[in-house]
Amino acid sequence: MSLVEYKNLSIGLVDNQQDWIVKELNLTIEAGEFVGFVGESGSGKSISALSILQLLPSQLTYHPDSILRLNGTDVLTADEKTLRQLRGNVVGCIFQEPMTSLNPLQTIEKQMAEVLYLHKGWLLNQQQTTDSILQWLNRVELRNPEQKLKAYPHQLSGGERQRVMIAMALLNEPELLIADEPTTALDVTVQAQILQLIKKLQAELNMAVLFISHDLGVVKQIADRVVVMQQGRLVEQNNTDALFSQPQHPYTKKLLAAEPSGTPTENNSDHLLLNTEKTSVWFPVKKGVLKRISHHIKAVTEASISVKQGQTLGIVGESGSGKSTLAKAILGLEQFQGDIQFSGQSLVGLKHKQWQPLRKKIQVVFQDPYGSLSPRMSVQQIIAEGLEINNIGDAASQEQAVIEIMTKVGLDPATRDRYPNEFSGGQRQRIAIARAMILQPELVILDEPTSSLDRTVQVQIIELLKQLQRENNVSYIFISHDLKVVKAIAHDVIVMKQGKIVEQGNHIFKQPENEYTQKLVATAFSY
Repeated sequence: MSLVEYKNLSIGLVDNQQDWIVKELNLTIEAGEFVGFVGESGSGKSISALSILQLLPSQLTYHPDSILRLNGTDVLTADEKTLRQLRGNVVGCIFQEPMTSLNPLQTIEKQMAEVLYLHKGWLLNQQQTTDSILQWLNRVELRNPEQKLKAYPHQLSGGERQRVMIAMALLNEPELLIADEPTTALDVTVQAQILQLIKKLQAELNMAVLFISHDLGVVKQIADRVVVMQQGRLVEQNNTDALFSQPQHPYTKKLLAAEPSGTPTENNSDHLLLNTEKTSVWFPVKKGVLKRISHHIKAVTEASISVKQGQTLGIVGESGSGKSTLAKAILGLEQFQGDIQFSGQSLVGLKHKQWQPLRKKIQVVFQDPYGSLSPRMSVQQIIAEGLEINNIGDAASQEQAVIEIMTKVGLDPATRDRYPNEFSGGQRQRIAIARAMILQPELVILDEPTSSLDRTVQVQIIELLKQLQRENNVSYIFISHDLKVVKAIAHDVIVMKQGKIVEQGNHIFKQPENEYTQKLVATAFSY
């Protein structure tokens, strides 16, 4: 008997059962098997996996012919009491973003204890509960676990939060672990550690794993078998080596070919657009009744960078290395020491009114377009906002400018009256790029603009940015932890670690000199 058996599983909206989101899925998962579930956003991966736990929204329903068994139990007809026993005991789940799936108001210890109390509360006293939690935090290799028990999620790094999520999912030693994009937002080095950890724990517990990802490089490294989904249908499945060496379906071939590639745009300009001289951003930590400064958190220390007209500077490094903080200093959003000059003008000590004309020339595109785009504004209003604030043109000319920039970034202008939630992740990022580009800036800061996107969409966004750079001679500061993406777009690269620049130059991709850079490059290009 298979651990999981999907038989003719179809999932659709309650009020629209003609267009099924998942269509006639037939799949089995055996005990102890590591299955990779791949496909672009909207392909039905997460919905298919979460249906095992019956965690789908109420507006979704199943086709009457659908069958889904877990350990022989038909979960589609099971009552709530049976499902509660299966959740956590038989199936554990790691979600994509631990910051949103962990309770921000409860300590790590309290959240993990809740899992044990729900399933083993009558068996364990408080000391046994704490001992069990510490044992698992040690097993997932969380540093200083005793100190982290009383910590809240925001006090941990991304990698630490993900380790807590893994420990929480495995507390009751389930037979199946569902890992839904567990490494998407992590640095390459942390991602490698998490992947190794999941594989190690799977072997120790003889546990089946359903690993959901849009990154085929990650899946190739870790899965025994790969299942490919497209628009709700299973289009191909095979053991990992066979699927990667001899893909059969055109969609699988398309996914495998979707790697950031190419070279930066041709540009030999010597005109210096922006440079920083020994720029530091230190945050004071105050203690005591009098709130005296006891020490500083040194987010950025004496960073000197330069960006030439029409070129791209890539900034890479792990989370907490100071990449985004340096960008905020350039944007005037953080106080800094040292000097920052834009087109020969010093940005030191500028007041709000003095910054206003510079805002048109320096724009920013954020990592998460869904978070940075107002859900209450239409795409027309979002893109035209900068024109309105800067009193550029009248309503008619602003609308025409929106139509032109939407066309240029590959969006249908007819959709300009829609809202962000009506667009895919890649389309939302194009909206964010259009909002920045409509002001014809000289410099755009791109803060992890592709990290949460599918590989195929990443390639499209990188090509779009390069095209806009050629047409407008715009400069970019491209912040990322993905060295493959940076290699495809950046003319120059700096590597940051703990607030300091440890190496600079395009040679890092072939002959990195610093030990930290060598580790980053080796990890990034290992799959």
